[in-house]
This record gives sequence, structure tokens and C-alpha cells, in this order.
Amino acid sequence: MDWRKLKPEERVNAAIGMVDLVTSISAENERVKHPKISEQALISRLRHRFQILKVTTEAERAAIDRADIKSILENTSINLRLLRKRAKTQKTIKLLDDLLAQLA
Repeated sequence: MDWRKLKPEERVNAAIGMVDLVTSISAENERVKHPKISEQALISRLRHRFQILKVTTEAERAAIDRADIKSILENTSINLRLLRKRAKTQKTIKLLDDLLAQLA
């Protein structure tokens, strides 16, 4: 998938998919670190980590999602192999590769 060739709506959907993916991986990591964590505490930790954002326009949201994903990748311990596998499944591997290249 070439990020530049996507329609704006497709970009937003891809970014949201990546945020969902990274969020689920982050939640899994929190559960491994804190096996007895309650659902409410988990949500609180994730909200704190990601600093839930205000409602924005689609273009703003796409840019923010991209920045969020980069921040999560920089500041969260993740299983990159698992992330790449899921990104391939969700057809967002090009987006992930672009973001990882920007971090390098």
C-alpha cells in the first residue's frame, strides 16, 4: 500500500487501524506486566499513556494518529515481529514501514 496514493478517508482508516493495533498490543503488554490489573485500571493506564485527544477533523485526526503511532513506537516496549505480522494482515504494513523509517 502506497500511503501517498490513498484517498484521505483511506488514510484515516489506515491510521485508525494502526492506532487500534498498537493500543491492543500495549494493552497486552500491560496485562503481562500487571496480570491482576482491572479493566478500569488498564483503560486508565492506556488513556494516560496515549493522552486521549479531543474531537478533530479527519485531516487533523490522520496527522495526529500518525504522530501518536510514532510516539507509541518510540516510547512503548512492543513485540515488533507481532506488530509487523498484524500490520500485514490489516494491510497497513507500508504505513508501519514508513513510520519505522522515520524513527530510524
